[in-house]
Amino acid sequence: AAQAVGVNPGMVIVDTLSQTYAGEENSANEMAAYLRELGSRFRDLWACTVLLVHHTGHQATERPRGSSAIRSNVDFLLGVFRDEKEMLATVTSVKQKDGELMSDCTFSLTVVDLGVDDDGDKITSLVARHLSSAEEVEQAKLAEQAAGRGGRNTALLQLVSNGMDERSLRKAFYELLEGLDAEAKKKAYFRARAAAVDAKQIEVVQGLVIDLR
Repeated sequence: AAQAVGVNPGMVIVDTLSQTYAGEENSANEMAAYLRELGSRFRDLWACTVLLVHHTGHQATERPRGSSAIRSNVDFLLGVFRDEKEMLATVTSVKQKDGELMSDCTFSLTVVDLGVDDDGDKITSLVARHLSSAEEVEQAKLAEQAAGRGGRNTALLQLVSNGMDERSLRKAFYELLEGLDAEAKKKAYFRARAAAVDAKQIEVVQGLVIDLR
């Protein structure tokens, strides 16, 4: 269709892997073949970037769901995370072929009203704005807290006492997450922990939590 109208895209976004792939996600051979197919259909044709949207299935950002062939066969890998209650999102660089990993990027999220549809239902969209400085990030976090949307990151910090055993912190955090299974609780904890460490709010040393605030 793009060729028919004379369009040569600079980027093709495949959204999502699960919606465009009929193979087994855990098969290295099948996943590698799928990624090669994306390259031959789009990258070789237009010399463009191909961005594939996929989901994580593990607590670590470097582990997208499925085969390790996904990481092996891409030039860059980005993780995008958002606390469900916060209007902030973080983009983390996990892999950058032939280059250094970029620093984390934080975005504020705003719901924009676009009017109504034919049935009279409201149409909205979520707009992301890059926060380009540490001051902007801090202001955005304070605004989230003031709006009552502290989210899991703030909930974790509220449980911290200087010198406490990390196992106690983790247990207390899990108790806040009613209705989630064990794996989901584990993922939520390590995301909130990583956010607090990256923000230099806490350190974890030999199993003990150090409050830096």
